[in-house]
Amino acid sequence: MKKTILISFALALVLAYGCSESSQAPGAAKAPATTAVEAKPDNSPVVTSEDDMIVVSTAVSPKVAYAVSLRKNVLNVAVGVGTFEGAITSQPISLRLGLAADKAVILTEKDAVSRKLGTLDLYEFKVPAGKIASAGDAWEKFRISISVDWPGGPFGQSRQRETFLQNEAMKATHSELSLSSADWQ
Repeated sequence: MKKTILISFALALVLAYGCSESSQAPGAAKAPATTAVEAKPDNSPVVTSEDDMIVVSTAVSPKVAYAVSLRKNVLNVAVGVGTFEGAITSQPISLRLGLAADKAVILTEKDAVSRKLGTLDLYEFKVPAGKIASAGDAWEKFRISISVDWPGGPFGQSRQRETFLQNEAMKATHSELSLSSADWQ
């Protein structure tokens, strides 16, 4: 019992105060601080794994997740979209992304660079910050909404359409992306 308490106390101290340079590996304190964290170049991907993303979908639809970062006056948005298991269709997924602060922009999958990331189709958007926010304090009003349309339904219709990060009181989740940025979250 005492041993468990002592271990818990030691762990709490490490978590509260961190490690000092003297407790690190030999030579670690000699490395310059600038090499510890390096800035990614502008052409690097925003997302390097599915763990970097915020999941917005539920169990009733394929996985949909997103990540947002602002680097050098460029808003980088990555949207990952899963597919239905066993779905065989040559039609691409239709994606609409709404971004707003002072100004609103609606983008589609055609505006993105796409690649595969694990089980997701990843769509990466790069938007100049000036197209969304005119001043630095405008980012406090930042809103986003995502609408995904999965193909493969009967008679050429969608198999499923779902909108995420949209005020539910305004629109049903299976409706299209609202054209009003006030409806976005």
